[in-house]
Amino acid sequence: MNTVMEVRDLVVGYGARAVLHGVSLDLRQGEILGLLGPNGAGKSTLLRRMAGVLPSRGGSVSVAGSGDPADDRVARGRIGYLPEAPALYPDETALRYVSYLADLAGVPRRRRGPAALDALERTGAGRLADRLCGRLSKGQRQRVAMAGAIVHDPDLILLDEPGEGLDPRQTVALRALLRSLAARSAVLFSTHLLAEAQLTCDRIVILDQGSVVADGPAGGASDLEAVFLSAVGEGWS
Repeated sequence: MNTVMEVRDLVVGYGARAVLHGVSLDLRQGEILGLLGPNGAGKSTLLRRMAGVLPSRGGSVSVAGSGDPADDRVARGRIGYLPEAPALYPDETALRYVSYLADLAGVPRRRRGPAALDALERTGAGRLADRLCGRLSKGQRQRVAMAGAIVHDPDLILLDEPGEGLDPRQTVALRALLRSLAARSAVLFSTHLLAEAQLTCDRIVILDQGSVVADGPAGGASDLEAVFLSAVGEGWS
């Protein structure tokens, strides 16, 4: 599989405090990677830096065939990013919201409507196109927000806790959605749930205190769990 993104020796901090300490990982085309770790491990910071939202103090992030998303617009356009708490406009319909994100992502005007409808259909939110975002349930908002993240057909999709607050039925639907997205893109999502990552992912990376403490196939998750428990112990939440 072709490498979509390379992260090398990444150091990121806020003020005088370093949050990530020399993080390295690769993402490959068609791969689903689960990023696990306790609260405060640096998962959201890593995703934000990979998306180009944050600068770094050291190391590098590069999208294959382009540059660093932090300062390269072309590289940034190849990424779809869903933050942990996406801001949907309550008085906009789902279709108008996703069309607006298509505009921001550089989708040509004549293609924005069709691209938005296609993205909503792909995330199972097609029937919500004319619904106001402020009247959607938690699961429905997640699907609409995810449609916004993929509307420009990115090579890499970064999702921060996409399963947070979903009920069991919605969680199963999300699992199927992530697998379908991987048919066209590399997918990285953060989660607190090792069992859920095992069921969904090809590979799992465990982050603790800003460093990678385990990286391996989901099929070997029992070994990863042992490494995790050894590394973070009672800090898991």
